[in-house]
Amino acid sequence: PRVCTALAGIARERFLQAEAALSKCRSGPLRPAVVMMMNYKRLLDGLERRGWRSLDSPVVISKPAKVWLAVRYGILG
Repeated sequence: PRVCTALAGIARERFLQAEAALSKCRSGPLRPAVVMMMNYKRLLDGLERRGWRSLDSPVVISKPAKVWLAVRYGILG
């Protein structure tokens, strides 16, 4: 679990760096990438929430949550 927590910290830092870089770009062409990034952040949230247990079981993002992410970051930008 300590290694997973350390890697999660690195991932969070990289998400922040990516968000900072994306904020300097035109949003239109990058919307699909932002939607994917937000999905990956949700997966990381789920892994952290369950405490790095059951790593053989996938973290599931519900269909309504995926639709919301697509609308929020894909359509509304």
